[in-house]
Amino acid sequence: MKTSKFWQSLNDSLGFIWWPFIGLYKLLFNNITSRKKIWYAFSGILLLSLLAGLVDYPKVPSWVPGSSFWNRYNVQLGLDLRGGSHLVYQADVVSIASAERADALEGVRDVIERRVNYFGVAEPIVQTNKVGDNWRVIVELPGVKDVEEAIKLIGETPTLEFKEQGAAPVADISATDANNEQVKIKAEQVLARVKSGEDFFQLATEFSEDPGSKDQGGDLGYFGKGVMVPDFEQAVWSLSVNEVTKELVKTQFGYHIIKKTGVRENADKVEEISASHILFKTESAALTADQWVSTGLSGKQLSKSQVEFDQQTGVPQVNLTFNEEGKKLFSEITG
Repeated sequence: MKTSKFWQSLNDSLGFIWWPFIGLYKLLFNNITSRKKIWYAFSGILLLSLLAGLVDYPKVPSWVPGSSFWNRYNVQLGLDLRGGSHLVYQADVVSIASAERADALEGVRDVIERRVNYFGVAEPIVQTNKVGDNWRVIVELPGVKDVEEAIKLIGETPTLEFKEQGAAPVADISATDANNEQVKIKAEQVLARVKSGEDFFQLATEFSEDPGSKDQGGDLGYFGKGVMVPDFEQAVWSLSVNEVTKELVKTQFGYHIIKKTGVRENADKVEEISASHILFKTESAALTADQWVSTGLSGKQLSKSQVEFDQQTGVPQVNLTFNEEGKKLFSEITG
């Protein structure tokens, strides 16, 4: 009884809040049939779902009305919504002094981060983690759903070997050049289609060979200076917003068609830009394994490596310290 009086009192006190909505409901629905009420309710739910989908989708196709409004916010979905690869590497630090393990892991993290950035993976996360005595490197690659492809992006366990270079067969280099010429022709054909006004998002989805961004229409997200390789960086920073490179951009990864999509300042007031690209991979004319001669010197003979900077030029240098066996081998190789 007391409960009923409480709710009645609350309704009397707050009734003025609800009466406009009740009046609107009566105005709209009292004079229409039940079938129309169901139809209006269904239409409202459908409209709300469509609007929610447009906000949630990371890149709205240009054919959708109002796409320029939605795309300027450049929504980036996390790994749980967008999908991708989550890799955990267990670090073997047994042979590293306890005081140097944290720095060693940071060095590994930097190397992996540079690798995935060079491939244009949008919004990658690379971080180190320590649980007890176990050190790990955790890598999240949004958009890269093929785990095998993700492992290739990062690279297998690196081994340090010192080899002498042999001569590459002319036939192999010629075959590589011929293949790369075909890749260039294909890239130029797609560039012509971009220039003619075809949708960049759709062309990137169809032709780009960058697994980390092609499903998002080539979107690389926002990034600052020094993140991309020099040729790519020089080209994209010289563009205006929504401008596409007039010529193909050549890097060590292949040919790029680049579109600058936005400019902003981050929390530190540093300018960042966003861009999309279409990548056409080329083959490297690098020597194959059997064209290198082993010297017998490897990481097994390496005691320490350290990065230092030249005091006059500021250029980074890597200083290597070998054990007694390594010193002897190095002397024989360079003597």
